[in-house]
This record gives sequence, structure tokens and C-alpha cells, in this order.
Amino acid sequence: MNSPASNALEPYSRFLRILHWSMALGFAFVWISGVLTINLEGLGTAEGDALQKTVRNFHKSVALTLLLLLAVRLAARLLQGVPPLPAHIPLREQRAAHFGHAAIYLLVVLIALSGLAIADLQGFGNAYFGLKLPALYPVVAEVAGWSVDPWSYIVHAILAYLFLVLIGIHVGAVYLHRRQGVSVESRMTGETPHARRWIDVAAALLFLTAATVVVGALRGHFTLGPDRPPLSGPG
Repeated sequence: MNSPASNALEPYSRFLRILHWSMALGFAFVWISGVLTINLEGLGTAEGDALQKTVRNFHKSVALTLLLLLAVRLAARLLQGVPPLPAHIPLREQRAAHFGHAAIYLLVVLIALSGLAIADLQGFGNAYFGLKLPALYPVVAEVAGWSVDPWSYIVHAILAYLFLVLIGIHVGAVYLHRRQGVSVESRMTGETPHARRWIDVAAALLFLTAATVVVGALRGHFTLGPDRPPLSGPG
């Protein structure tokens, strides 16, 4: 049994903790709004189209905000440093944790770029809370023989669901360490009263978000409207 002293872990800075939880809320929003956008596409009504446009624009804008916050977060990590993991955690687990964080950060970038590509490749353009953005990609019908519509959507969705899986593993690791007597969540909660209870609430919200995303995707991903072309690739 670890002593209380061994569980007193050095927390991240207050700034990084605020960024972490703010981004967590932002990711929940973009997951749900992304699936809602897909489901609204099949309505085929003027009201549905208007609502879809509004949801999609907020989806993109919040996602780009998260990309900007990630850049700030990485800069803060470099400037402030981060507290080390407990020395008694096996080296392989520490390496897995570092790899997991790096994979999450990389996926945030790839998801944002693939989302921008969906609109740019088809000539729709992108905007940030109403401010038109310059195109990053040319308007084309195919990329390496693959039809932009629907494959750009599929790539974006695969990256988003992979990200959701990694976040689930990330949260699962917190509970695994808790069972081992190490409250690693305290690194991101600091001295917040009832920190464990709040972590449990956050985990429950993640589960509900994931369930909403998966159910919404199964309901809407294959009913994207009558004009959606069939899947096709090179050849």
C-alpha cells in the first residue's frame, strides 16, 4: 500500500489545468456538433439546411479554437515545464503515457486539417466565427484517384473516432492508476475539493458524449441525404 506522501503528486500549473479542462469541454462540443451536422444533412428541408449550416459553422470555429489552444498549451509546456510522473510507475508505462499524449496532440492537428480540407477541396471555403479564411487546399474532384466526396468526410470521421478511442484509453489509465493507489488525476485537479468526485463526473460525461456520438453516427452516417454519391476509389 502506498503511503499518502507517495500519492501527493506535483500538479500542473494552474494555467495548464484551465487549458486542459477548457479543451475537454470544447472536444465534447465538436464531437456532438459534428454528428449533429451529419444527421441534419438528411432532413432535406430549408429549416434543416439553415440549422445544419449554423451547427457546422460553430463546429468548425470551435475546432479551430481548440487547435489554437493546443499551440498555446504546447508553448506553455515548453516554457513552464511539466511535473514528472511518479518514479515508481514502470518506465514502459511512462513511455506509453508520453506516446499517448503525443498521439492525442497529433490527432488534434490532423483532424483540424482534414476538416478544413472537406470544405476547401469542394470549393465551399472555411470561416472562423464569420471571418472568411484563406483556402489551404485547391478545389479538386479527386485526390490520388479517390473521390473527394465522400472520402474526405470518411477520413475526417476515422481520425475523430480514433481520437475518441485514445481519450477513452487516457481516462481508463487514470482509473487503472487509481486502483494501484496512485491518484494521477491530482496532477490536473490540484487541490480542488472533492477532486475524485469531479473526475468521476468528467468520466461519466465522456461516456455519455461517446455514446451520443456513436449512436448519432450509426443513425446518420449512412443516411446523408438522397444526393450523396456511392463510395468509390481508384479504378
